[in-house]
Amino acid sequence: MHVAMYIGSLTKGGAERVMVNLAKDLLAHGDEVTFVTTFLEEDEFPVPEGARRVISGLTEDEMTWGRVRNIARRRNKLRDIWKDLDPDLILSFIGKNNVMAIQTARGLSIPVVVSVRGNPSQEYENAALRFAMRATFPYADGVIVQTEGAKNYFSEIVKKKCTVLKNPVAQEFLSQPLSRARKKEMVVVGRIDDNKNQILAVKAFAQTFAAFPDWKMTLYGEGEGSFRIENLIRDLGQASRICLAGNVEDVAQRIKDASIYVLPSREEGMPNALLEAMALGLACISTDCPVGAAREILQEGRRGFLVPVDNVDGMRGAMIRLMGDEALRKELGEAALAVRNEYEPGAVCSAWRDYFKEVTGAI
Repeated sequence: MHVAMYIGSLTKGGAERVMVNLAKDLLAHGDEVTFVTTFLEEDEFPVPEGARRVISGLTEDEMTWGRVRNIARRRNKLRDIWKDLDPDLILSFIGKNNVMAIQTARGLSIPVVVSVRGNPSQEYENAALRFAMRATFPYADGVIVQTEGAKNYFSEIVKKKCTVLKNPVAQEFLSQPLSRARKKEMVVVGRIDDNKNQILAVKAFAQTFAAFPDWKMTLYGEGEGSFRIENLIRDLGQASRICLAGNVEDVAQRIKDASIYVLPSREEGMPNALLEAMALGLACISTDCPVGAAREILQEGRRGFLVPVDNVDGMRGAMIRLMGDEALRKELGEAALAVRNEYEPGAVCSAWRDYFKEVTGAI
């Protein structure tokens, strides 16, 4: 089976990592994979050995005067790529890529599966995108979502095409030995921006200083919100307790001995970083964000704490409760380890492969 994987770029993010891991699994099972990306960015996941890559964006020589003409040229170029590759399946990830994949493959007899990686209302946030999605998704051969909540966003016609598939936990988090000596450290992992909402975690943690001055917080990631977070930490007088570590290659190694993981997001699809922290046995706190993936993963609070979105008091209370109770941290950390089986890469990737075979008629 030849799968063409279509995405904006392979820049280091949750959706891109899932796509690369799926590609590795397909290649290991003797399938062929071609990445079709709009751009080539600097900070990207490497293309797995054995896979090909094609850039679908227009070069300077291919650009012409006028936005409408360039949009038409981009579509024509992508359609020519599909004709040239002639894959058994096109798998597209995220937003307008999904619309483009369906539009450009119409009439080519190539099955197209699109995957919505976050909250659909956020991925299709403006009127133009929503219109394009509603006009094209009924023609997709399949729509992959990450939760039942995401599935329920769509019309009945599209909902019938939806399949819920999990994300695999990255192997490096499963191969780490479980810590026996956890530090008084709280960690946050993710791109630093308004949606990931690290500001909530920083503000709440700063308010625990009087009771827990010996605890530290480390934030891993970079983004347009980094400067604002840095200023907030300084203004709150928390530079000795809160560290901005930036992007690192060895996240699993860095966080494995921490005690608490915090997901402060406003919206999430399937939060990979939360799953990875749970696989390492950290006690977890998450906002109860749309479309309900965190609630599903934490089993409505039985495997970690859920707090309302943007609620500093709720976040601070959850932090204080865990910081002050080592036995509770251990209990929730042990409960969290269940994700190691539920999101094990072999089983999850097998479900994706079976789905691809079903769509292409290979089974």
